[in-house]
Parts: sequence; C-alpha cells; structure tokens
Amino acid sequence: MRCGLLGILVCSVLFAQDRVVRDGGKARLLVEALRPLDAAAILLATEFGVAVSVEELQSGPRPGKLDVSFALARDGSIENIPALLQTLVDEAKHQFGSEYRVEGRILIQEEQGKMMPLLDRLITIPSGVRSLAESAGILSQELSKQTGFRVHCCQASVAGIPWGMQSVLFGAKEEKARIVLNRLIALSLEGRPNRYYYLLRCDPKTGGWCFINLMRLPWEIDSLGRFKRE
Repeated sequence: MRCGLLGILVCSVLFAQDRVVRDGGKARLLVEALRPLDAAAILLATEFGVAVSVEELQSGPRPGKLDVSFALARDGSIENIPALLQTLVDEAKHQFGSEYRVEGRILIQEEQGKMMPLLDRLITIPSGVRSLAESAGILSQELSKQTGFRVHCCQASVAGIPWGMQSVLFGAKEEKARIVLNRLIALSLEGRPNRYYYLLRCDPKTGGWCFINLMRLPWEIDSLGRFKRE
C-alpha cells in the first residue's frame, strides 16, 4: 500500500497495482482503492498534469476497481480528456454502482431523488474584504449549517505557504457552492494557469464530516505555457 506524503485526509488508499500503463499510442489506467475515482484523479494529475476534481456524496465512499483504456496523442498527452472522464464514470457505475455526472473536469457523485450533492447547495457569503481562506471558511460554515455535517475547506500550500492568504473583495448570493469554490480558486491563481483540483470526501460514520481537499498538480509551467513534471 502506498500513500506518499499526502496525509490521512488527502490521501486515497492506493495499492501497488494502481498505475498507468503506456503502450505506443494507447494507455490503461488501473486502480483498486477505497475511493477509485479519487485514485484515478491523482494518477491523471501525477502522470499527465491533468486536473480533475471529484465530489463524493455524504453517504461516503464505495471501494472498487477501475480498468480503463484511452488513446494518447503523439506528444504523450491524453488525446480526448472529456471522453476519458465519461468512460471513467461509466465504468464506475458498471463496476460498483456509483452514479456520477461530468461537469467539465469535475466528477460529481449523485443519487437521483435521494441526496443532493454537497456543492449543489446554494450559499451566500456577505461581500467584504478578507482572505480567500476566510471566505472558504464561511463557505464551509454555510454548508455545515445546511447539512449537519462538519464541512472543512481547504488544505493546500505552495512552498510551505498556506493557500488563500490573498485578501480580496469577495461575496456570493444564493450561488451553488461549487461555483463559489471555483471562483475562490481562480482568484488565488492571479491570472496564472490552473494547477489545482479538489477531492471532496465524506464520512458519515465518525460523527459526519466532509473535507474539501485542495490538491496541486506536481507539474510546473514551461516557457511556452505548458505543464511539465517538476
């Protein structure tokens, strides 16, 4: 079993066979984990510099395996990212019954008529000048009030500096929490290419908590504006 240095809140249970196998113009993504789509997102981030976010329902994780094949472009990048993401969620439904919808590069777990995805909820943040991290804290508090879960956001740092220290004028009025979160992430970038994705994980068995783990791609931007491995 391997988790690296991500820590207990931000690390999926990844096994030795979790990997990307390349063969010419094709590749296979293989994972077996407590949170298979999280494990897949981490592999896409580390192997290809592709940021894919995953949102788990408050009902908690469903363990399983994924084995997905996809085409590579000549430069070794993923040829069709939207098609790959759709294949991943289709395979998740087939293998272990988890329903997901795809919104851009976000995979959102859902159970029609049973439970609302956490970040589908509408929140309001009073307009004011504060750090981005403080606004993220208000977002968490609002979601906690609505759901009864202890919601926390966000955990990330760059060169040892915590995420979201910039102070900006920010507010939201009856907006989906997902939109608010992504606005906060965009403001933290200050015009730079996006290197962040998030993994929303919940556990109803230990008092009921959800943690929005903000993750950073282990890639840097080259002189042409392309991601390359650090």
